[in-house]
Amino acid sequence: MTRNQTRTRAMAFGAVALLWLATGTRAEGAGSTYRVLQCDPLNVGSADAQSREVHPYNVARHCSDPDRALEVTDVWRADQGDEGSFTWSAPAQTGIVGVHAEAKLRRDNGHKARLYMADGQHRQTFVVANGDDSGGVFRGQSWQGPPQDEFVAALRCEDAGGCPASGDAKTYVRSVKLTVADFSDPTLSVGGALAASGWHRGSQLLSFSGDDQGSGLERLDVRVNGSELGSPEQGACPGVIPATHTAARLRPCTGGISGSVYPSSSDLPFHDGDNTLSVCADDFAGNGTCDTRTVAVDNTPPTLVFASQQNPGDPELIRALVGDPTSGVSTGQILYRPAGAGDWTPLPTRIVDGELRARVDSTAVPAGSYEFAAQAADVAGNATVTTLREDGLPMVLDFPLKGRVQLTAALAHGGSRREVIPYGRRSSVRGHLRDARGHAVRGQKLTVVEHYGQGALIRKRISHVRTNRHGHWGLRLPAGPSRRVSVAYAGTRRYLDANARGGHLVVKSKATLRPSRRHVPEKKRVVFRGHIAHKGARIPNGGKLLELQVRSAPKTWHTVKEGFRTRPNGHYRIGYKFQPIYCYDVRYRFRVKVAREGDWPYKAPSTSKTKRVTVLDRVQTPNCGG
Repeated sequence: MTRNQTRTRAMAFGAVALLWLATGTRAEGAGSTYRVLQCDPLNVGSADAQSREVHPYNVARHCSDPDRALEVTDVWRADQGDEGSFTWSAPAQTGIVGVHAEAKLRRDNGHKARLYMADGQHRQTFVVANGDDSGGVFRGQSWQGPPQDEFVAALRCEDAGGCPASGDAKTYVRSVKLTVADFSDPTLSVGGALAASGWHRGSQLLSFSGDDQGSGLERLDVRVNGSELGSPEQGACPGVIPATHTAARLRPCTGGISGSVYPSSSDLPFHDGDNTLSVCADDFAGNGTCDTRTVAVDNTPPTLVFASQQNPGDPELIRALVGDPTSGVSTGQILYRPAGAGDWTPLPTRIVDGELRARVDSTAVPAGSYEFAAQAADVAGNATVTTLREDGLPMVLDFPLKGRVQLTAALAHGGSRREVIPYGRRSSVRGHLRDARGHAVRGQKLTVVEHYGQGALIRKRISHVRTNRHGHWGLRLPAGPSRRVSVAYAGTRRYLDANARGGHLVVKSKATLRPSRRHVPEKKRVVFRGHIAHKGARIPNGGKLLELQVRSAPKTWHTVKEGFRTRPNGHYRIGYKFQPIYCYDVRYRFRVKVAREGDWPYKAPSTSKTKRVTVLDRVQTPNCGG
């Protein structure tokens, strides 16, 4: 910013500057003022009074003498424009808004004594005081106005023809009090882990640095929640009159301030939650800059404890109550191990509704006592571990956790493990499901499997049933081949699984027999026709093996010829010729027997219904008695 820009910016502060001069107070914000005192009993120094000595004039510093003055006198004849002076120039980013000085001003022989304000090119802007013909005593001179670049005490030749030497012309000035407005706020930089976003815990670094281009940086302090965090950092201010807040130099403080602190966020003035951190820098004039931000602090680990009881309806669900009111729970883990063992096994764990939840398969490991641990961390990084329940007892569980059940199954009404039924007849299987105390387990889904033997069109049939309110269940079994029946319970989160054998349902085959005629003369043939039923079964390759049997005596059956096979569709045809050996008519009973075969799924022995055939004696047979 140029001096002209500084002046333009500062015009708005002119009226305020008058008040500062009148009251002597410091205002906050850019434009605050400070006072500089030179060539005065409190500060005899005059280092900022820049002397300009032109040959006709003599400048001298006698601030330490009894008269205490900066003196400009003439010693020779001067040309118009010659000037001897003392000049006070405002530092960058500042402007002089008030002057009070004691001056002895005497004009003579064209030499003019004058106090005035000037711009950066030493051009007069305001007159503070002019000398007269007396000039015998020091008089107080004051000026207030808009910011100026310079204050000048000068003795100058202003006559066109020059100014003869005079022993009386002089400009003496002492007790110079300058009011300077500082238009530059301090600059500030804040860094370190504590200043970063996110959650914080423990001790963390905060670094800071500041500078000021005007009056210079006087102090820098750090506050948390309004309380100082350590002692303020003081700037280097060699240009200040000791024990006062009055400057001895136009730029009283020099250089910047930097520092760092490493506070523990678990100590006062910090607290868990949002904390207000302010780093503020003040220049000598009283302008201030603050970096204020919110620091989120959490030094308290989450609360964590196992639930006192398992859910009877879901005992393998492991729950641990967890909470963190400040930064919130970030991660959690539930682990378990055999009681007294060394290594822990982690379980997949979720955070749901203020709980750590994990599921353990208590049937996948040997039965026994198992102990549990839970660990959790919050977003800030605080961690906690527990092995206790809400009631203070250790979290130890006996595996398996699910309840055992009793599942029964039996065929038909009598609870048989084996039932033999005719071809085409339905059957049933039924049973009950009870818990370890004998109470009905109602509304549970069971899976009934019918395992068919070799040769059946399907290997198994699966059906589903549910237990009623008494724990009972039942299923009608369709007609079809022989099968073994079993039932399975998959279990729930409360109960273990179970299996039971329903039994062996043995189904008889069905074959038909139809003779071509019921009365057959000897030496004639009879043809037997029929088929074998095969619902749900396939006819073996080459046909199903049958035997044609005849009963020649009570309860005695003989196979006629050899076994034979049906056609692929289960039908058959077989003929038999009766020999001429009969002395009288003979009645026979015939039947078809279904032979056992490994690839035939109807396992019970079976025969067809018997059919009567009478052989008629039509041929004269020897030895028949006549």
